[in-house]
Amino acid sequence: MKMNCDILSSKGLWGGRLLHFDSLSSTNLWAMENIKTLGHGDVVWASMQTEGKGRFGRKWISPKDLNLTVSVIIKHGKAGELFTSTITQVAAITIAETLRDVSLPAMVKWPNDVLANGRKTAGILAERDTETGTIVLGIGLNVNMTMEDFENQNLLQPATSIKVETGNNHVVGEILNTLLMHLDKQLSFTSSEEYVFPMDEWDKIDFLKGKTITVSSGEVQTSGHYDGMDKAGRLIVTDQAGKRHEFWSGDVSVRANN
Repeated sequence: MKMNCDILSSKGLWGGRLLHFDSLSSTNLWAMENIKTLGHGDVVWASMQTEGKGRFGRKWISPKDLNLTVSVIIKHGKAGELFTSTITQVAAITIAETLRDVSLPAMVKWPNDVLANGRKTAGILAERDTETGTIVLGIGLNVNMTMEDFENQNLLQPATSIKVETGNNHVVGEILNTLLMHLDKQLSFTSSEEYVFPMDEWDKIDFLKGKTITVSSGEVQTSGHYDGMDKAGRLIVTDQAGKRHEFWSGDVSVRANN
């Protein structure tokens, strides 16, 4: 299938290209399939995404011209495993900063959810090409969807959009520019610098801070006090017996007694 694509030089990140498609099944999928033709800082943007996915293969709805769906190409092998393991959390901070720029207070929830008034506004999925080591960072942000657009979608958690929360329509391209500005700030470092996860920034907008939570990981559920994250991005829970538990992945719910 032939796809209409506009390529804008130096409009991505760090001098990379912005590749704008009318429609793709998935920006991440297209990027992974064309990884050898893409450079560091290239951004793949689709006005409509028909088969987008988030963690665990969950569907991400993206009707034409209503949302921002992009994938950013990152070739920072020098940053090491710490960078790779926390990249989606850094992206969540970036999205929260973007929302705050349009007067929408946002919070982050482990592992990489971005919430506005307790409802999910964005999806993040990072994939790594094993041959080249390139990271494809996929971001889906609900911009101009209405509550009617979310109906009958079998959502696992309540969702919202910038329009729903602010009452105003927003230009998706302008939201993209703001997002890329914050990504540039968060992800730019030189080979001589040691990558450090911005823990203080996460802590300031951490939705789970001070709460009692339940973590579901596979068939195992663990409840206890949320004690933040370690520098590698693992969630820490201390149960009633005082035992510390660390999680690389899972689903988190807040206990009703909070």
